Amino acid sequence: MGSMRRRLAGAGLAAFVLVVLAWTAAVGWLWTNEPRLVFRTAFSQRAAGTLAPGIEPLAIRTADGLRLAAARLEYASTDARYWLIYFQGNAGSLRRGR
Repeated sequence: MGSMRRRLAGAGLAAFVLVVLAWTAAVGWLWTNEPRLVFRTAFSQRAAGTLAPGIEPLAIRTADGLRLAAARLEYASTDARYWLIYFQGNAGSLRRGR
């Protein structure tokens, strides 16, 4: 009877160690790949087709030298003086097709 308990305890301990190792490996993989998974910059830089008529692509240079992609929307009425500012979410791009 004692031998059976010892085997069950050993099997339980081995299963526990395997679960802890698998969990540690999964968390380690997620931790090392977090920047690639969260900030998918290559995905957002893909070139897409042309923009819709009336939308003119342009670039805005920041003080630190970054180039921000933007688009200018034309409106026929000169009375309308509204601005529309749209900030893309993560992995979003004006150049990427929908």
